[in-house]
Amino acid sequence: MTNLIESEMIERIWINDRNIVREIRHLVLDCAHFRNLVLMFIHKYKEKYNKWLTHETLLYPLLSERCNTKRSDETRAKVKEIINSLDDELRNLLEKIKEQKNKINNTVVVQQIIRQIRKDFTSYFRSIKEYKKDPSKFTGEPKPPKPRKLKNITRFTIELNRYSYKQDRDKLLIKLRNHLGYNLTVKLSYNYEVTSVRICFFHNSVYLDLVRKVKIPKTKPLGEHIAGIDLGVDNLVTIVSTNPKVDSIIISGGIFKSFNQWFNKRLAEYRSELDKTLNEIKKYESEDKEVPKELLDKEKEFRIKINKLCVHRKKKLDSLIHILTSNLARWLYLTGHSKVYVGKLTTSKQNCNMGKINNQNFYFIPYREIINKLKYKLQLLGVKLLEVDESYTSKHCPICNDHELNRIKRGLVYCEKLIPKSKKKYNKGVVFNADCTGALNILKKGAKIKRILNVLTLKSLFRKLCNPVKYMLFEFVSYMKNVVPESSKWRIGDSLKMGKPRSVTESTG
Repeated sequence: MTNLIESEMIERIWINDRNIVREIRHLVLDCAHFRNLVLMFIHKYKEKYNKWLTHETLLYPLLSERCNTKRSDETRAKVKEIINSLDDELRNLLEKIKEQKNKINNTVVVQQIIRQIRKDFTSYFRSIKEYKKDPSKFTGEPKPPKPRKLKNITRFTIELNRYSYKQDRDKLLIKLRNHLGYNLTVKLSYNYEVTSVRICFFHNSVYLDLVRKVKIPKTKPLGEHIAGIDLGVDNLVTIVSTNPKVDSIIISGGIFKSFNQWFNKRLAEYRSELDKTLNEIKKYESEDKEVPKELLDKEKEFRIKINKLCVHRKKKLDSLIHILTSNLARWLYLTGHSKVYVGKLTTSKQNCNMGKINNQNFYFIPYREIINKLKYKLQLLGVKLLEVDESYTSKHCPICNDHELNRIKRGLVYCEKLIPKSKKKYNKGVVFNADCTGALNILKKGAKIKRILNVLTLKSLFRKLCNPVKYMLFEFVSYMKNVVPESSKWRIGDSLKMGKPRSVTESTG
């Protein structure tokens, strides 16, 4: 019985060499054009013969130059029947697809694109079946994958397998096109075995996701406590735990809000200038006049600025999310949690109307990324993260169960059933923090706890619901640098050993 578990890790490397970026951009455009042609062929075939031709076992031989003897007789007969039934328009389109395939000159990439098309159509067929059963689950009728204009493509991913790259210790040699050989060399952070490579095109920039499998020691949780997490905007993360020694904590989302506001402001400025420039260009074109070179350069300049701004946002948010989730995972592990429940916030984004400003902040925060990264980091520490439907978790009192809460003002709620002995500020009931109430109800719903007083005392519950400790993100990071685990088996990184040690059993306040 081994004490090691195998896990996948991803290292992201941004490519700064302009020549390599230009070459990858050309490859991406060729791949996107190939995908568009295949989709056009599938849709036209559907219109004429009322059949979806999407399976890769048929698409591969249709696009191949020669008949593969390894295929079954039934498959070869079916492919031959399809080819004989094609009209002139579909035959010409099939020839264009073959030409574009030869232009890409990378069989692995072509196969990956066809597999992805098959996955997209499989997802579409599944969605159509669910839509016919229950249309209320969808905002509209699902549509099949369609071709996209090349100028509108801002994201595209190319997956490579071991036939497209080779490794030389801490160097990775990648083959983009067969006739160019291994023309892309990537320096790894250290010598590890790469299992797959993803080339990601993002707003005219390129980064690589290098996937590697690592074996790490099995880690057991330090305790059997559970926690509930409520995700929001002003209060980005609110955690309520069943550990009586730990206060509820709130991590402010101010840094995400302010950055998104700055990004939206700059983006609006650039788009406004770009629209003005495009209108001037259209005016010249409508009058059949030559467009001045200054206007064309200005258009190009603002398009470059918009792309650079989007890339900067992605890098910034990725960095902040990694910082947030790493410290949250460490805090949840050290405070003795074995299970964590989080609300499925992504389902709430559909048909959400909280006002123009709140909607803008809410939609631009990548909650799905936060949940996914926190999940895999907790998994490495032996802690399970489970998602719970958070509907109605902010409306009911977690102590009185079915009794509905009333809102005093934004962020504060009270329960009329719980009347305090000393009526000081509010004489209507005990005042709770709204986000802590939601987090505790998520915990109860996920763990199926009917009566929370069987788990925590009333005094402990009031402290957790009424007096949470709030941190800014980097205040929380600074606090976590001073925390050391009580168990000596779990080692922390050198960057987390600074500061005066503090026991994890102390109050987080």
